[in-house]
Amino acid sequence: NSGFYPTGDYYQLHHNQNILNSVTSINSVTHYRITDSKTEPCKDSHENLFDSASSDGASDDEVWAPMPVRGTLSKWTNLLHGWQERYFVLSDGMLTYYRNSDELGLGSRGAVRVRLADVKAHEYDDCRFEVSFLGFRKLSFCASQ
Repeated sequence: NSGFYPTGDYYQLHHNQNILNSVTSINSVTHYRITDSKTEPCKDSHENLFDSASSDGASDDEVWAPMPVRGTLSKWTNLLHGWQERYFVLSDGMLTYYRNSDELGLGSRGAVRVRLADVKAHEYDDCRFEVSFLGFRKLSFCASQ
């Protein structure tokens, strides 16, 4: 486990054709439910995150959460000075990564508490973004187009 731990606001990854490809603030994102061949917006995702009572009759102490998002991203490694594909799962405010999807039941290689991360899109590459932790550690990710 590399054990990386972040700081900042909560962010949500968009998912498109089973590739995680961008990061945006949760205040402006639509959550997506993943199916075998496509993604589709979850019903009332934005409203249910911020309203204590949703249209389905949830009680005041129930909060709707988006479905987990899974996919492959490339992660920059300084050790090998290059990109390595890793399988990521975003669920319950944690971004967890594995060497590949076959390792899901074996334990993760690392995890990020996303609501505490500072996530920024790369300045010139639409497929890249960076995640900063505690103001000093930075990880770089790249998604396929």
